[in-house]
Amino acid sequence: MHFQPILSHIFCCFISALIMAACNSSTESASDTRTEDLSEKNIALVQKFIDAQMAGDGETMKKLVNDDFLARNPAGDTLTIEEYATVWTTLSKTRANQDAGVFATNTQNVSTGALAGEWVMFWGTYTAEDLKSQEVIEVLWHADFMIKDAKISRSVTYFDIVDNNDSDS
Repeated sequence: MHFQPILSHIFCCFISALIMAACNSSTESASDTRTEDLSEKNIALVQKFIDAQMAGDGETMKKLVNDDFLARNPAGDTLTIEEYATVWTTLSKTRANQDAGVFATNTQNVSTGALAGEWVMFWGTYTAEDLKSQEVIEVLWHADFMIKDAKISRSVTYFDIVDNNDSDS
Protein backbone atom coordinates (compact mmCIF):
# COMPACT_ATOMS: atom_id res chain seq x y z
CA MET A 1 0.00 0.00 0.00
CA HIS A 2 1.26 3.45 -0.89
CA PHE A 3 1.07 5.93 2.01
CA GLN A 4 2.86 8.96 0.53
CA PRO A 5 -0.29 10.84 -0.62
CA ILE A 6 -1.95 10.27 2.76
CA LEU A 7 1.18 11.33 4.63
CA SER A 8 1.48 14.43 2.43
CA HIS A 9 -1.99 15.61 3.36
CA ILE A 10 -1.44 14.81 7.03
CA PHE A 11 1.88 16.69 6.92
CA CYS A 12 0.25 19.87 5.53
CA CYS A 13 -2.59 19.75 8.05
CA PHE A 14 -0.17 19.10 10.92
CA ILE A 15 2.07 22.05 10.01
CA SER A 16 -0.92 24.36 9.67
CA ALA A 17 -2.25 23.27 13.06
CA LEU A 18 1.16 23.86 14.66
CA ILE A 19 1.33 27.39 13.30
CA MET A 20 -2.12 28.25 14.55
CA ALA A 21 -1.40 26.74 17.97
CA ALA A 22 1.89 28.61 18.21
CA CYS A 23 0.11 31.85 17.44
CA ASN A 24 -2.12 31.33 20.48
CA SER A 25 -5.00 32.08 18.17
CA SER A 26 -8.56 32.60 19.15
CA THR A 27 -11.46 32.38 16.80
CA GLU A 28 -14.15 34.98 16.74
CA SER A 29 -17.76 34.16 17.42
CA ALA A 30 -20.53 34.56 14.88
CA SER A 31 -21.68 37.69 16.70
CA ASP A 32 -18.27 39.33 16.30
CA THR A 33 -17.88 42.39 14.10
CA ARG A 34 -15.72 40.45 11.65
CA THR A 35 -18.01 38.96 9.06
CA GLU A 36 -17.87 36.21 6.54
CA ASP A 37 -17.52 38.98 3.94
CA LEU A 38 -14.06 39.86 5.28
CA SER A 39 -12.98 36.23 5.02
CA GLU A 40 -14.28 36.07 1.45
CA LYS A 41 -12.46 39.30 0.55
CA ASN A 42 -9.23 38.00 2.07
CA ILE A 43 -9.54 34.69 0.21
CA ALA A 44 -10.19 36.60 -3.04
CA LEU A 45 -7.12 38.78 -2.39
CA VAL A 46 -4.88 35.75 -1.89
CA GLN A 47 -6.40 34.04 -4.95
CA LYS A 48 -5.49 37.10 -7.08
CA PHE A 49 -1.94 36.93 -5.69
CA ILE A 50 -1.64 33.22 -6.51
CA ASP A 51 -3.09 33.78 -9.99
CA ALA A 52 -0.44 36.48 -10.55
CA GLN A 53 2.26 34.03 -9.37
CA MET A 54 1.11 31.39 -11.83
CA ALA A 55 1.09 33.98 -14.64
CA GLY A 56 4.52 35.35 -13.67
CA ASP A 57 2.92 38.77 -13.22
CA GLY A 58 5.27 40.39 -10.73
CA GLU A 59 3.69 43.83 -11.04
CA THR A 60 0.28 42.55 -9.96
CA MET A 61 1.88 40.61 -7.12
CA LYS A 62 3.56 43.82 -5.89
CA LYS A 63 0.25 45.72 -5.92
CA LEU A 64 -1.41 43.14 -3.65
CA VAL A 65 1.12 43.28 -0.80
CA ASN A 66 2.21 45.75 1.88
CA ASP A 67 5.57 47.51 1.55
CA ASP A 68 7.03 45.35 4.34
CA PHE A 69 5.86 42.04 2.81
CA LEU A 70 8.04 39.02 3.57
CA ALA A 71 7.70 35.50 2.19
CA ARG A 72 9.22 32.53 3.97
CA ASN A 73 9.79 29.40 1.91
CA PRO A 74 10.27 25.77 3.00
CA ALA A 75 14.05 26.21 3.23
CA GLY A 76 13.54 28.99 5.76
CA ASP A 77 14.67 31.73 3.39
CA THR A 78 12.89 35.07 3.69
CA LEU A 79 12.20 37.01 0.51
CA THR A 80 11.03 40.57 -0.09
CA ILE A 81 8.31 41.15 -2.66
CA GLU A 82 10.96 42.17 -5.21
CA GLU A 83 12.81 38.87 -4.75
CA TYR A 84 9.61 36.83 -4.62
CA ALA A 85 8.19 38.42 -7.77
CA THR A 86 11.50 37.85 -9.58
CA VAL A 87 11.42 34.13 -8.68
CA TRP A 88 7.91 33.65 -10.08
CA THR A 89 8.53 35.82 -13.15
CA THR A 90 11.62 33.73 -13.92
CA LEU A 91 9.77 30.45 -13.33
CA SER A 92 7.04 31.49 -15.74
CA LYS A 93 9.67 31.73 -18.49
CA THR A 94 10.87 28.15 -17.93
CA ARG A 95 7.53 26.44 -17.23
CA ALA A 96 4.23 26.09 -19.05
CA ASN A 97 0.71 25.44 -17.78
CA GLN A 98 1.44 26.51 -14.21
CA ASP A 99 -1.54 25.76 -12.00
CA ALA A 100 -1.73 26.20 -8.23
CA GLY A 101 -4.37 23.47 -8.04
CA VAL A 102 -6.05 25.01 -4.99
CA PHE A 103 -8.31 22.46 -3.33
CA ALA A 104 -9.00 24.07 0.06
CA THR A 105 -9.05 27.49 1.72
CA ASN A 106 -9.69 28.67 5.25
CA THR A 107 -9.40 31.82 7.32
CA GLN A 108 -8.37 32.39 10.91
CA ASN A 109 -8.16 35.47 13.10
CA VAL A 110 -5.28 35.73 15.56
CA SER A 111 -6.31 38.40 18.05
CA THR A 112 -3.15 38.91 20.14
CA GLY A 113 0.60 38.61 19.95
CA ALA A 114 3.19 39.16 17.26
CA LEU A 115 1.16 37.23 14.70
CA ALA A 116 -2.11 39.07 15.36
CA GLY A 117 -4.16 39.62 12.24
CA GLU A 118 -6.31 37.98 9.66
CA TRP A 119 -4.79 34.83 8.19
CA VAL A 120 -5.75 32.98 5.03
CA MET A 121 -4.67 29.38 4.46
CA PHE A 122 -4.53 27.74 1.03
CA TRP A 123 -3.81 24.11 0.12
CA GLY A 124 -3.13 22.89 -3.39
CA THR A 125 -1.21 20.71 -5.77
CA TYR A 126 1.04 22.82 -7.99
CA THR A 127 1.53 21.48 -11.49
CA ALA A 128 3.55 22.77 -14.41
CA GLU A 129 5.50 21.51 -17.39
CA ASP A 130 9.24 22.19 -17.57
CA LEU A 131 9.80 23.70 -21.02
CA LYS A 132 13.31 22.26 -21.41
CA SER A 133 12.75 18.67 -20.26
CA GLN A 134 8.98 18.48 -20.94
CA GLU A 135 8.74 16.87 -17.50
CA VAL A 136 5.56 17.47 -15.51
CA ILE A 137 6.17 18.97 -12.08
CA GLU A 138 3.67 18.17 -9.33
CA VAL A 139 4.05 19.37 -5.74
CA LEU A 140 1.59 19.31 -2.85
CA TRP A 141 1.78 22.68 -1.05
CA HIS A 142 0.26 24.72 1.75
CA ALA A 143 0.64 28.45 2.41
CA ASP A 144 -0.43 30.84 5.17
CA PHE A 145 -0.97 34.51 4.30
CA MET A 146 -1.23 37.30 6.86
CA ILE A 147 -3.54 40.13 5.80
CA LYS A 148 -3.13 43.66 7.16
CA ASP A 149 -4.87 46.76 5.85
CA ALA A 150 -6.49 44.75 3.01
CA LYS A 151 -3.10 43.65 1.65
CA ILE A 152 -0.84 40.64 2.14
CA SER A 153 1.91 41.37 4.65
CA ARG A 154 3.55 37.95 4.90
CA SER A 155 3.36 34.46 3.51
CA VAL A 156 4.72 31.16 4.74
CA THR A 157 4.82 28.29 2.24
CA TYR A 158 5.31 24.59 2.89
CA PHE A 159 5.58 21.69 0.51
CA ASP A 160 6.16 18.01 0.96
CA ILE A 161 9.59 17.15 -0.40
CA VAL A 162 9.04 13.50 0.52
CA ASP A 163 6.02 13.21 -1.77
CA ASN A 164 7.41 12.57 -5.22
CA ASN A 165 3.90 11.78 -6.47
CA ASP A 166 4.88 8.39 -7.86
CA SER A 167 2.04 5.98 -8.33
CA ASP A 168 1.76 3.09 -5.89
CA SER A 169 5.35 1.93 -6.14
